[in-house]
Amino acid sequence: MYFGDHPLKNNWGLHLEAQLRREPLISRWEQLLVRTGVNYSLGQAWMGTLAYTYVRAYPPAGSTQIAGVEPRHSINQEIKQSQRVAGFTLENNVRLQQTYAGDRAYGQKRLTWKFLQRVHYRLGAEITAPSWFRSMPNYYAVYDEVIVGFGSHSGTNALKQDRTYGAFGWKLNQNTRLELGYMYQYRPVANGIIGEHNNALQISILSDAPIKHVFGLHR
Repeated sequence: MYFGDHPLKNNWGLHLEAQLRREPLISRWEQLLVRTGVNYSLGQAWMGTLAYTYVRAYPPAGSTQIAGVEPRHSINQEIKQSQRVAGFTLENNVRLQQTYAGDRAYGQKRLTWKFLQRVHYRLGAEITAPSWFRSMPNYYAVYDEVIVGFGSHSGTNALKQDRTYGAFGWKLNQNTRLELGYMYQYRPVANGIIGEHNNALQISILSDAPIKHVFGLHR
């Protein structure tokens, strides 16, 4: 996975993101996600993002409900607030998302589309590792993210997902970090009784390098 928030000029920046998910471990495709957008920063504590997301979701192995790959197109409006508190950085993140989701169910002759609306809220922290841990990571990252649906296609359950994440982080240079983490994901099903419980290993590169450095335009 790659998460990049790259400054451009003044308070503006470019968001670049790509996620590749495979299951189990790396044997088959689960999902491809690509997100790009523009950032606007208000000082060091606040940043707003307007982005477009494309998702290509693959049917689970042996699925009898999904007939093929399902595409999704989303527009996202996001606000992020961060603050430094006694050795760690606390972050609040709220995202509104409007999605046109393709549905390729068995028995249907063609791909059908539905409009989905969701709110994501994430509370996270980045904790600086003690300086005497020379051989250990530079920091630890944790967060919990709740995704709630609303609108005519939200179904009977407002809760769509809950994601809990923890990771070790290494600073590769001034602007680039590497995280090795674990995510637990809970997804309720339509009947509200039995949920889906997923466990995932996650390797991420995070960068806030100026865009001219990313593409070598500073030379």
